[in-house]
Amino acid sequence: MMIKRITAAVIGLGLMMLPGTASADDLTSARDAAVQATSNGMLTGFFQRADQHQGVRAQTVSPTITGAVHQMLSLNPEFVRGTQPGTPATFSHMAVRADSGTGRQASVWLARSAEGWTVQNMTTNTEELTFAEQGGTVFNEPQINAWYRLSGDRITPLNQSAREAVGKGISVSGYQQRVHAQYGDKLAGSEYQNKGTLGGFGTNGGSGDEERDYGVALVSLGLLGLAGGLTVYGLRRRQA
Repeated sequence: MMIKRITAAVIGLGLMMLPGTASADDLTSARDAAVQATSNGMLTGFFQRADQHQGVRAQTVSPTITGAVHQMLSLNPEFVRGTQPGTPATFSHMAVRADSGTGRQASVWLARSAEGWTVQNMTTNTEELTFAEQGGTVFNEPQINAWYRLSGDRITPLNQSAREAVGKGISVSGYQQRVHAQYGDKLAGSEYQNKGTLGGFGTNGGSGDEERDYGVALVSLGLLGLAGGLTVYGLRRRQA
């Protein structure tokens, strides 16, 4: 069950994401923002609401940030469009693992706005970090919650949604043909978007994994939220 309320908005270049890759300074600043969330009550509140939702007796939470900050990649809209046929993935956001101190973990998403790096999402689904920690070039096709590893000219699936989409694997050119056929007419500025029919993207994902809103303002950084004024799906703030 997805606890999401989805709205569509169009954002300009650089508001929530960066093209290309992030620098070492970006990694440090993103981690600092995540660490701040351990002391300002944001992560504590998130984990407590997660426990409440699961019906778990309230426990003392002492959240910490663990492991490295990872640059998360997502499907490149220019690859979908066909203007960058050899570049299937582009930088989406940073993510780092958080531990509650009681056995629960979360993925903390960070994005850069005019104020610098800030926490934009927290989710109990840590799948993306598990894949990133395995190394290699890992990226997400957010409309179906599919995760892939890119190696040379080969794209291999990492989860069930990806296997359902590409079987045991696919060439980069074959994958480009697939996503162009699937999403090429749905990019920002398209007739599809202009008609206001953005609800047909399968935003619930395809793997059954949950991304929960426990009273923290969340922003989902999917394909249509990539740099260049594409459409972003925002999760509305829900009062705790």
